[in-house]
Amino acid sequence: MHRFVIAAVVGLAGAVPAMAELPASYDAEKVAACVPQTVDEAVACLKSTLSPADFTMLADREASRRFRGHLDEMLRVQWKLRDPETPLVQYMNRHGIYGSAVGAPAIIIGALQADAHGARLNYKAVAAAIQAAPVLPDPGPPPQGTFDGPVGSETLPMSECSEMKLPPGAVLSKCLRLADGTMTALVAMKEDQAMTEVSNGN
Repeated sequence: MHRFVIAAVVGLAGAVPAMAELPASYDAEKVAACVPQTVDEAVACLKSTLSPADFTMLADREASRRFRGHLDEMLRVQWKLRDPETPLVQYMNRHGIYGSAVGAPAIIIGALQADAHGARLNYKAVAAAIQAAPVLPDPGPPPQGTFDGPVGSETLPMSECSEMKLPPGAVLSKCLRLADGTMTALVAMKEDQAMTEVSNGN
């Protein structure tokens, strides 16, 4: 069982398709509201946002690959996995299972997949695998205007953007106030596989 878990984590930490697609039931606002302190809490939060069908798909190593490019970056941004002061990052570091911000979402997804099969992540084995494998370089946040927003923008609670009319098939991923006071929402497009921005124009 541990061998399966390690394979899932290490394998998913490698090459994954850079596709901008999310599970249909993924609730970006609910995920952003979570402040997981442990991997188990991160898994529980992610599971709570998914329909049974989407959970089954994400729990399958091969089927989950269609979401991994976009989902991984959403988790990195929403749970601040690039910030060493984030409680979840500190927890992973204490257990030796944080190799880089690139690999952190793979640990969470690997733990979710293990949980779906009635197992738990073997931290010692995963830490050994991370030590033995080269650390993937983190290219940093996506270009301004995608996940992190324009320079000088202020992140607001997503409820502040709840009145904005979003394009069909869109999921609100971040609510921002720009330097000039304009309210802007960053939206992940499930169907178009695109990232766009909508504004109230004020």
